[in-house]
Amino acid sequence: MVSAPRFFHPHTRLSANKMSRWIVADDFDTEITYSGDWLGVRGLFNSSKAGVSVQNAISKSGHKLTSNGTLLFPFSGTDIAVFGVSSALSNSTAGGKATIQCFVDGKSIGGLNTFGVFPWTSYCNSTGLSDGQHQLTATITADSANPFWLDFIRYAPASSTTIAGKLLMIDSTDPAVEYTTSATWKPQSTANVTSTSATPALKLTFTGASLTWFSLSTDALSQATGETVIKDQYPFTSVNAQLDGQTTGIEFPALQGTDFSYNKILFEVDGPLSPGEHTFSLDYSPTSQSPEALTLDFFLIQVGAIDSTSSSALPLPAQSTVFVSATTPGPIGDVASVITSQGPTGVSFSQVPQPTIITKPANQGIRNDFSGNAVAFAMLAIALIRLMGW
Repeated sequence: MVSAPRFFHPHTRLSANKMSRWIVADDFDTEITYSGDWLGVRGLFNSSKAGVSVQNAISKSGHKLTSNGTLLFPFSGTDIAVFGVSSALSNSTAGGKATIQCFVDGKSIGGLNTFGVFPWTSYCNSTGLSDGQHQLTATITADSANPFWLDFIRYAPASSTTIAGKLLMIDSTDPAVEYTTSATWKPQSTANVTSTSATPALKLTFTGASLTWFSLSTDALSQATGETVIKDQYPFTSVNAQLDGQTTGIEFPALQGTDFSYNKILFEVDGPLSPGEHTFSLDYSPTSQSPEALTLDFFLIQVGAIDSTSSSALPLPAQSTVFVSATTPGPIGDVASVITSQGPTGVSFSQVPQPTIITKPANQGIRNDFSGNAVAFAMLAIALIRLMGW
């Protein structure tokens, strides 16, 4: 007998002994095999009628299915969940229903009616799998009036999983995120929220090529608090972000606009950053009239081009290391070339670049370089001998 499925937000801690961080396979991931009339959408799609927006989806993209279809995804991990592009902030069942049934290694793990899901709950998931290789299969029933939207697949990696080139999701509850006590952060829905000035409000030490901060949308925050949030009424709230000691100012108007999604991208450090460890922090100075609450739902970290033979351990410490002050020069130079202020909407909303995985044979790093130089020198010597007629 199949037990009733459990559904999670994309950043919910699945068990007490698990870190709240996962590998994310975006909908354009080449490991996902689609069958059926799927349409990949990137960037600017934003429809109040459809009730979805990929602008705040992972990598600003989604796959839409308007007929019956399937998807296959092989993975090496112990937990897995499928997530759709965040639907309109409504639990209404008007407009029809698309459905999904999921299987891991041929065993049913159930599925969820996909229309009106709020907030951003997994369509299906499986936990406590054996530490090894598995295959996810999903069967979807949909039509043009009742489309199905896929945003990403998230899984907890197996102990042998190599993370080169992977996209990592770091939950706001992860111990790597250090919150300043004076900021009085509080849990709200699936996020941590503060309206108290602090320098810094939080900090994070990570290894990766890029960093994206996802916060709650205005409407999601309204539903989470049970209070109506007034938009476009108050002056700017000041935020300063520091990366490796370099500072850039950010301004965003208090609670601007209407959101068609549960999350929004607050800003993005769109590298690629230099290899190695980086320290990120954020200063928060809300306006006195009615501050825009600062919310952290989760971070996305793109692991850069690293040696594929390296350790499979996730590139984040169990807790953050010593904070680099804003006056200390950082290793990447002028961060203004990485974080570009774009006024009231945030910072650098460009898509996270896909990394190139560099594969290098073991024990041939310096030796290969030396051998190459020696060959070039020998060829040059032969050319000189022939030229001089020796």
